[in-house]
Amino acid sequence: MLSLAYRTFANAEKVPTHLPREQLERKLVFIGLVGIYDPPRPESRQSVELCRRAGIEVHMLTGDHPLTAAAIAREVGILPVAYPETEQHAHQARLITTASRSDRMSDKEIDELSELPKVIARCTPDTKVKMIQALHRRKRIVSMTGDGVNGMGALLLHVRCASCRCWWVPCVQKQTRPA
Repeated sequence: MLSLAYRTFANAEKVPTHLPREQLERKLVFIGLVGIYDPPRPESRQSVELCRRAGIEVHMLTGDHPLTAAAIAREVGILPVAYPETEQHAHQARLITTASRSDRMSDKEIDELSELPKVIARCTPDTKVKMIQALHRRKRIVSMTGDGVNGMGALLLHVRCASCRCWWVPCVQKQTRPA
């Protein structure tokens, strides 16, 4: 979400160019809000379903807000469509958490979870590394994909690909075949 506003200065010729943020953001006139929707790729839902049928467990780590992450995960089939829509209910169901909550957990606490969260929101590169390590401790074969440099730390770990249990970061990406 982007908020738009403007400010009028009395003398256009003497508009300050280097005001501290606290001074610059005073006396603003609100124009409106702009919502940005970046939908999942059309083939994402089908890919998640194919993985599920093949016995691959799909999870999502993302930098998005928890409610945005839950909405995307519902849309692509990682979470049930009827999954709770409020942040409080989502955390109570233990299928979604935030990186800050996850990062505060010790390896022992993570290992004691009966099931790892399906979605981790507000994810950092360190969170991805920590979750891959947790999956390796569970003797899971891990594969991941990403759309930026934030996954690089996790890629530097020994990440193996196979059709077994899979941790998928952050969402389904289109697969291409080599020529």
